[in-house]
Amino acid sequence: MPSLRVPKMLVVNWRRKNYQHSQKGETTAHNPEQAFIEMFLEEWQAERGQHPLASIAIVDENPQSQYLLPEFILFKKLFEQNNINAVICDPLNLFIETSHFGTEISV
Repeated sequence: MPSLRVPKMLVVNWRRKNYQHSQKGETTAHNPEQAFIEMFLEEWQAERGQHPLASIAIVDENPQSQYLLPEFILFKKLFEQNNINAVICDPLNLFIETSHFGTEISV
């Protein structure tokens, strides 16, 4: 059972960030996957500093029956190609344990 240490949730609005970059004259069309990872890590570092992002959960109710499942799988593979452990899961499969060491979420 993978274990994720998640002190709080980080939600990234890719469309908004992409629009902000295009307004600054920055282009990411040459490699959108790399641009996404760079933007995602930039958002992570803005919230967590230099603490490395090692694991991520893609969470949706009954993900195996969602029409977005192919997108979930693509993002899971993208994260894993960039050395970030990724899981796709239902929120009912998350177990939260809090101790003096912090909060641990397991799938």
